[in-house]
Order: sequence, then structure tokens, then C-alpha cells
Amino acid sequence: MRVKGVGPIPSRIMLVGEFPTEQEVSAGEPFLGAAGQELNRMLGEAGILRSECYVTNVCKVRPFGGRLEAFMALKKKDITQEHRTLRERSVTKEVIEGYQELLVEIEMVQPNIIVAFGNLAMWALTGRWGVLKWRGSQLSSDSSIKVIPTIHPSAVLREWPMRAVVLNDLRRVKRHMTSRQYDNVPAWKFQIRPSLMQVEQTLHKLLFDLNLGELWLDLDIETRHGHIETFGISWSRTEGICIPFIARGHPEGYWSADEEAFIIHALYRLCTHPNALIRWQNGLYDAQYIHRHWHFIPNGRQDTMISQHSLFAALPKGLGFLGSMYADHYVYWKDEGKIASDEPEEKRWTYNLQDCVYTREVGEVLAASLASMGLATVDAQQQELFYPVLRAMLRGVRVLPEIKGKMALDIQEELSKREAFLYSVLGHSINPSSPKQMQTLFYEDLKQPPIYKRVVIQGRTMMRPTCDDEALQKIAAREPLLRPITNAIADIRTLYKFLNDFVLMPLDQDGRMRCSFNIAGDAGGKSAPYSYRLSSSKNPF
Repeated sequence: MRVKGVGPIPSRIMLVGEFPTEQEVSAGEPFLGAAGQELNRMLGEAGILRSECYVTNVCKVRPFGGRLEAFMALKKKDITQEHRTLRERSVTKEVIEGYQELLVEIEMVQPNIIVAFGNLAMWALTGRWGVLKWRGSQLSSDSSIKVIPTIHPSAVLREWPMRAVVLNDLRRVKRHMTSRQYDNVPAWKFQIRPSLMQVEQTLHKLLFDLNLGELWLDLDIETRHGHIETFGISWSRTEGICIPFIARGHPEGYWSADEEAFIIHALYRLCTHPNALIRWQNGLYDAQYIHRHWHFIPNGRQDTMISQHSLFAALPKGLGFLGSMYADHYVYWKDEGKIASDEPEEKRWTYNLQDCVYTREVGEVLAASLASMGLATVDAQQQELFYPVLRAMLRGVRVLPEIKGKMALDIQEELSKREAFLYSVLGHSINPSSPKQMQTLFYEDLKQPPIYKRVVIQGRTMMRPTCDDEALQKIAAREPLLRPITNAIADIRTLYKFLNDFVLMPLDQDGRMRCSFNIAGDAGGKSAPYSYRLSSSKNPF
């Protein structure tokens, strides 16, 4: 059964989903059932009435099993003779018909703004894919109608923390529902590819202002091959300068040796000035590079990643996500830094300054939110960890080569014992790190009932069979005869991880072991939801 759109015509707001649910097919109306009810509640909290919206789906029929893959080939190997190309995607006739009908509906409804719920809706309206990245962005359709994509209400029911994210996107829709054009596009004044005189004048002006009092400066670097490629700095939400140090056509460096020395010394004076309040996103990364190559550490006062961790520890902390939540004007930009070799470098340098100005706006909003929610003290404590953690990262750990070598031999001996045991029991070798081999062993050869795990694929939550450590513990608990096998597999996994991640980890240039710590790395888990602990990863060098 076809489920057609409903709602007032014309309408200022148009809500577009992907395809109908079983309940919607039965009732003949879009966005019903639990997901529709939750959508109604979120619309109400955002100040939007469902009755004032025209509601429809891209596809008016439901795919087999409710799976998008039945209508669209998500992988090349899934393309069949029934698929046709539309907007650079291979789709079935149901999508083509739905897309053409959607264009007619848009022409009929004449909305000021369209909310695209889910990947299929966003793709049909804008040609973009990846709603988790693009959600909250102020986009436009081919016919220049404003489009704001967000997560589908049914996904909110599966991932409840995303409700606050969708509600934030709907509030953005509310702010822009009255006009046909976005009225908050910033007029950025970025200095890209500056001359030496421009660099000197800008840095001199900032130093002059610092001598008069405290000044927030937002800093971001781009790196390439372990070196600083660009240094971006902004002093307002619209102004900034990107100073390149590595560029095409300059094999010896963008500046002469004397010019580079002059600029680095000016940056040192600027960033270490007692009145300089440096704000950055994941500043531990930037600080490592600046210390290693230029031998100074900026006067950091706020890391926006840490502030988000202090405020909402369970939500994402990347700058793209923070911009979508806290910036007045937002269009996803984080892919702009990944430019191809034949594209202008100015694109990457503009991206560098977008990071700076978004960091500034995000930081200001976060600071106000921390104060209003009574969490400023918590954030101050977290921010104070920055320099002790940085010192630990820079110093590293002394490694004794003779003990390291002995540990490697001991671990390899223990691995050999457990691998020999598995071979004697199973009659063949097996790779405990291979999900396919593990599932074949336990769920096909040993006939164990599969254990499933919730995973997110293409923005959709699915249940997939797993043989991770938790699953092996459950198998051993219900079938004790298999415990020697599960224990051996768990030991092999642990020993290989310890061997590769620690004992055989490459050392730094001075023979010490270093890693990167993340102060915003862990919210503490269910047992300690308000405690904070660090996570670690490999050193960027």
C-alpha cells in the first residue's frame, strides 16, 4: 500500500522521512506509531506544531523487511540489473518514482524549509550522504529551498542520547522557518596565503592588544608528515589569519629560513604572553607539535573538547559535532581539510580558519552553559589536568631494551603453548582475531546458539552475531566443556595485544616510549557515571 503525504498546503515546514513503517502502511499516513509520537513530542518542545507541517516520505511504499538495501545498493557488489542511477547512486524504480513524486510535492507545498529525516531523505533533497556528519547543517535543495537534515525519529528510539541532538536540530528549524533564505551566514574575513608584511602587521597588532589586557585567541594547526603545515589563529568569530609553512612548489618551505625564524619567534611571543588566553580543540595534539618543532607551549586556558566532556560526558566531542550543537550558523566542514592533490591549497587553509572561528564560538557557548548549569568548577578542575598530562606525554617512559626483549620472548613462548593447545583440540590452526573464523568455530562447528551485539552501520542500529570477549564468557558459562577453548582464545588475544601495543611498540627518536592521553576520553561507565578517567592512543609521531 502506498502512503501519501499529509498536511496543509501550502506549508512553511515540510517533514520528509525515508519510507513508511508497517503501522504507517496500515494507517495510510506517515510518521505514526512510537517514532511518530516521539517526533510530535520533539516538535512540540522545539516550538513547532505537527499540524502546521506537511509530512511525507521519499518512498511511498515500504521495502521488503524495512531495509534500505532493498531499494538502494549500498555496495558495488549489490548492484543488479534492476538498479538505475539517480544522483550517483544505484536505486530501484521505487526510489525513482518516490523521488519524482517528492519533487511534485515540494512544488505544491512551497515550503520555506524542509527537514530531512535520515540518509535517504537528505540524499534525495541535497545529493549528500552521511546524515550523522551532515545533521544540523543549513543546506539547500536543488530548487534553493532550505534543508536541515537530522536523525530519523526511529533511530532516536534505538539510541536515546541522540534525542537531545535531534531536538537541537529542530530548534534550528524553528529559528529559520519564517523566511526563504538563511539570514545568519557569517561574513568571514580570513587572511589566506598572506605576505610577510601581512603576517608581521597582524601579529604586531595582536601583541599590541595583549599589552593592553587579556585577549582570547583561538588556535589550530594542520599537520603533514609529522610537521606543522599551517598555523591558524583567530581573534573574533569572523576574523583570522592562516600562516602556511608547507606548500606545493616550496620544497624548502613556504618562507625563507630567516622569515620562518622571525614568524615563529613572533608566534612564541604572542602565544606565551601572560595576557594571551589560548582556546583550542584537542589542544594536547597541537601542543605536542608546537613543543617538538618550535620548543614552546602556548598559554592554553580552554580546551573545548574538555569543556564538552565536563558538560555532557556521554555525547560526542569532535569539533564538527560541537559546531552543529552550539554554532549559530552551521554547515558541516570537516571533510574540507581532506583536499585532493589537484585542488587549491586555499581550500585547506580556509578549513584551518573555520576550525579556529568555530572553536571560538563553541568555546564561548560552552563557557556560558557551564556557568548556568553550575559546572564551571568541574570544568576548571578538568582543564587544570592539561599541563600535567602534557608533561607526561612529552617526557615519556624510559625503556630498558634488555628487559623489553626478554618480555617479548616470554610472551611469544606463552602464545605458542596456547596455540599448540588449540591445534591439538581442534585439529587445525585458527586466528582468534578473525571474527569470521571465530563465528564459524562456535556457531557452525560447535553448534552454539549465536550471541548478538548491537552495532551501528550506515547510521542504522543492527544486531550482528559476535564472538568478542564478553560473548566467549557467556558461551563458557552455559557450556563448561568449552571453557578451556574460550580461555585459550581470550589469553591469545590478550597476549597479542600486550605484545603489539606495548612490548613491541616503536620507540621515539630518543629511545623513550610515548603515547597521547585524552582527558576527555571516558565518562566512567555505568558504575561511575560522574567520574572521569583518561584514555590513551599512539603518539602522533
